[in-house]
Amino acid sequence: MGGPSNSVKRGCLWASLIFFGYMACIVAAGSFVVVSSWGGFWAAFEKYVLVFVSALVLLLPVALLCIYFTVKDPDARKTWSVNWPIVLSLIYFISPDLIPGPIDDVLLGLLAVWWRTRLSRKVREEAQLPAAVTPSVTPPALGPRGE
Repeated sequence: MGGPSNSVKRGCLWASLIFFGYMACIVAAGSFVVVSSWGGFWAAFEKYVLVFVSALVLLLPVALLCIYFTVKDPDARKTWSVNWPIVLSLIYFISPDLIPGPIDDVLLGLLAVWWRTRLSRKVREEAQLPAAVTPSVTPPALGPRGE
């Protein structure tokens, strides 16, 4: 179950969370620049360039950290197979309105309900007790006097 002592448990998931958190911060900074840029074209342009350049400069350490976590994950395939709905939800929250109207909210809700049902069913199946266990070693046959 565990891996080497220097491994990062669920490293792929942490890498996704760090990357999408970085993207959310960049979107928030860009939104702040758009709202606060009432000083004319050149003042707004300078702010846009500042946000863009800082986003590119910060992308390298974030990408290296995400690559590190992904490489140090002892069981990356299992991490992705269990947590892919979280990544889809993060994509939805970073870029909302991929599908116009309430359809995307309904789809995300259905995905969450399906995923939760699947996990609870899996836990219930794992919690069931096994059938009668037969011993693998049979006792030796006793002699005529029970010795």
